[in-house]
Amino acid sequence: MDMMKVANVIFMDKMVENEIYSHCIRKLNCHYMPEETMEQQAFGLVGGRIDNNVLSVQMVIPLCENFRYDQSMRDDMNEAIINYSIPAELAVEERAWTASPKEVQKALALFDKYDLSLIGSYHMHHENSWNGIQSKELPSKLDEYLARDSEMVMFIVYISDTGEAKVRAFYEGKLGEEIKIFFK
Repeated sequence: MDMMKVANVIFMDKMVENEIYSHCIRKLNCHYMPEETMEQQAFGLVGGRIDNNVLSVQMVIPLCENFRYDQSMRDDMNEAIINYSIPAELAVEERAWTASPKEVQKALALFDKYDLSLIGSYHMHHENSWNGIQSKELPSKLDEYLARDSEMVMFIVYISDTGEAKVRAFYEGKLGEEIKIFFK
């Protein structure tokens, strides 16, 4: 049985929450680090522990390189966006994020060093993520498609027009499988 699926609550330290928000807001405001893909998208990995149906988020690692531009990923990602995404102002070729295998490997090593497991990923949605009225606080059909069979938690960080941030968690990006987050 997948332990993530049986988790019914997530605890997240306020410092970790603030690190996620800072990463997303910085990228949305076009303040890029030299090593980052220069785009208004933020993506990161989430490390933690599970104990008695409780996930405890201990660490996040913001990722820098959007690997979706690598030739090996480009066509598959474009096809997924065409088939599953909501229309947006951005061109298909400029949407979505794929984690760099090199960055994932480094993150896994760091999680291992602190006896943590990779429990999921986070990414942001904002008012310009797509057109239409579908709530940007929730995973999109594309999110669910990309998270299928991952056995991970997808943390959606919504940044409003006023800059307020909110994070919600969904098992494999499924709308019907939201996990309540408590901040401590």
